[in-house]
Amino acid sequence: MDKKVDVASLEKSQVKLTITIKAKEVDQAYTKLLNKYAKEAQIKGFRKGKAPVHVLEQKFGDSIAQESAYNLLEDAVKEAVTEVSDENKPLPYSTPTLLDEDKLSFEKNTDLVFSVAYDVLPKVDLKNYKDIEVLVDDSKIKKADVTKEIKKLQDDNALIIEKDGPIANSDIVTCSFHELDADKKPVAGTERKGFVFTVGTKTNFYDLDDKILKMKKGDNKTFHLEYNKDNAPSKDYIDKTIDLYVEIEEVKKKDLPKLDDEFAQDVSEKYKTFKDLENATKEKLNDKLDNIRKNKRLETLLVEILKETTIDLPTSMVNIELEQQWRNTLKQSGLKEEQMLQFLKMQKQTKEDFIGNWRPAAEEHIKKQLVLDAIVKNEKIEADEKELNDRVEKELANVKDEATKNYYKDMIADELKMQKAIDFILNNNKFKVDKEVPFEEYSMIVNQ
Repeated sequence: MDKKVDVASLEKSQVKLTITIKAKEVDQAYTKLLNKYAKEAQIKGFRKGKAPVHVLEQKFGDSIAQESAYNLLEDAVKEAVTEVSDENKPLPYSTPTLLDEDKLSFEKNTDLVFSVAYDVLPKVDLKNYKDIEVLVDDSKIKKADVTKEIKKLQDDNALIIEKDGPIANSDIVTCSFHELDADKKPVAGTERKGFVFTVGTKTNFYDLDDKILKMKKGDNKTFHLEYNKDNAPSKDYIDKTIDLYVEIEEVKKKDLPKLDDEFAQDVSEKYKTFKDLENATKEKLNDKLDNIRKNKRLETLLVEILKETTIDLPTSMVNIELEQQWRNTLKQSGLKEEQMLQFLKMQKQTKEDFIGNWRPAAEEHIKKQLVLDAIVKNEKIEADEKELNDRVEKELANVKDEATKNYYKDMIADELKMQKAIDFILNNNKFKVDKEVPFEEYSMIVNQ
């Protein structure tokens, strides 16, 4: 197609593509479409396809001119975006939008000039990403951490047995309860039968854990509960006083196995002694600590790098990230989109309100990924060929279609390059430990 293409940068990583289609192309497209309709048109006074072209042009010329112009416009855009430089190619999910459509016109012997806008991959103005010193917390695995982990294994391997004595912490209780009105009758909607919970976990609405201690199977009791803004289970219970009837239906306890060599062997045939289990548990926790430390340092470092990095994110890129998070939320909730939307409506929220709260975090996440991509490019990082081939052989052994295999191979290569970029910046920056925190606390802290 005989045309001229000009590219101009806009805000939010958009480009404006101005295309000038030469008059000769425009006239040929109009004539071709006019002749096509002339062969098909049914005009009063003429047999089908026999009306003179000038008659058709007189009656429908403007409409045909407009249609041919739009056809030409669409073809020109498709052709132009394949010809521009890579940095000016549209993102896969960004559809070119026609600008100033109301000013678009078609005239014979005149060039057709129009502009479209679309999002492109944002430029990353990366200042410094090496020799930075950041302040971080750290942790160490201590004997108490190993003991706690083994206690979890002990708890997982416990037998659940009936208990006749009084309720104590960690007992598993099945109970029924309901609120009472002024006449000591059940309040509708508050009844619950066969409710099961572990005492001490605080996982029940009325906070029964401490209240039912020392009660036994078959016991019942009415509790007089007074709530204020500090202890109310929900806002509807603030400054409310209720009577709650509770009946204990069943009490069970965990019969914990003895922590010895036999226990270790029950956990895994790899262990011969309890000491083997302790050593393996410590090693596992240290591996976990190493991963947590690496992730925390990476996040802290990326936040620091972003302070001096300029990235103008396109709207479509953020919207795609938010939509993916929305889909993940639906999947995790087990709800269909219609159900979730109905739930939000009850909360007087829209989907846009709901996912809008995620936007700042989504933008930061995208920027961190773009920084790592820029480091891969700057440092000319490549995937190790042997590692790549080993992964492909292992993970894509059952993929027979070559196009599909190459697609996933590229994804694996990108993943390997990204990991190398992460290792690169972790190894080329400095981390100064501010303070040591307990492992349990360290593993729960989320970098801001």
